[in-house]
Amino acid sequence: MIVCWLAGIAFGLACYVVKSDQFTPVQLASDFRRFGNLMLLIYLLASISRAFVLIPSTPFVLAGCALFPDQPLVVLGTSLLGIAISASLIYYCAESLGLDTYFQKRHAIQFARLECVLRSRWGFWGLVGWAGFPLAPTDLACYVAGTLRMPYWRFLAAVCLGELLVCSFYVYTADITRRNLFEI
Repeated sequence: MIVCWLAGIAFGLACYVVKSDQFTPVQLASDFRRFGNLMLLIYLLASISRAFVLIPSTPFVLAGCALFPDQPLVVLGTSLLGIAISASLIYYCAESLGLDTYFQKRHAIQFARLECVLRSRWGFWGLVGWAGFPLAPTDLACYVAGTLRMPYWRFLAAVCLGELLVCSFYVYTADITRRNLFEI
């Protein structure tokens, strides 16, 4: 999986070096506009599939802001839908994807802390805080919640609430920044 991801990055960088004139913001925006609503579907699918390669949602939210600069609510809604679906996939499929071994090796301390928080009576709010903190690996929280058999709807509500806070900040900041740049 990592090899495919690294190959994709290498391919993208090679394309950028060879055809750098095609990667200007104006050219990219023009290319994406040709796809119309299909681009929104591609964006949603990319947001969902990020769970399989454990890429944080932040780059996808920021990419959505760049792809759909005049539609901040669409970006927010699509991002949250992608996050909800990918969180559900991790919740239900983490063990079959081998994420249990990955998280226990790579994030042992966070795993233990998160398990302690989720088992407490403050588990819902702990998960909201974890998902709402931009530097915390939310996918880890989704896995732990799934292994602890936290009630699904409680889990999903907590993740979505926390991510709503973070994504709203990103989308709002990107929209304000875009407006200020074009007003100058």
